[in-house]
Amino acid sequence: LENNLPIESITVMVQKEAADRLCAEIGTRNSGAITVGVNYYGNAEKLFSVSRGNFMPSPNVDSAVIRINIDHERKLDEIQEKFFFSMVKAGFSQRRKTIANALSQIDIDKQNVYSALENMGLSKSSRIEQLDMNQLIDLSVRLGN
Repeated sequence: LENNLPIESITVMVQKEAADRLCAEIGTRNSGAITVGVNYYGNAEKLFSVSRGNFMPSPNVDSAVIRINIDHERKLDEIQEKFFFSMVKAGFSQRRKTIANALSQIDIDKQNVYSALENMGLSKSSRIEQLDMNQLIDLSVRLGN
C-alpha cells in the first residue's frame, strides 16, 4: 500500500479475525494500528465469509475475502507519514495507556501531547483508540513539527 502502485484495489482471502481487524471502524474495539494503516491508504470492506468446511483438509479457522480500495491521494508528506506511523504504532502497542504515556516511549514530551490534545478539544486522558483518522492525522502533525 505504501508503494502507491497504480492499482485501484487489492482483493485477498485472510483469516476471519484478521479480516475483522482490517475492516474495523477506527475507534472500535476491533481496530488497531493495522486498521489505521489500511484506512490511511484507502478503505477495506469484507466481501464474504468462507467457512473452514470449504477446504480440504479443513483448517482450524474460518476465512473471509476482503477488498482494499486504494486512495492514491496522500494525506501527509513522506516525513510526516513516517512520524504518523511511528506514533500510531507506539500508541496502539500500549492502547490502554493515555496517549501521553504511550507516546513517551518514542520520546514525545508529555506536556507537548497535553498541549496538542487540549488544542484539539480532547482530554489529557484520551487513549489513542478513541481518536478517529482525522484526529490521528491532526495529532501527528501537531506533534511532529
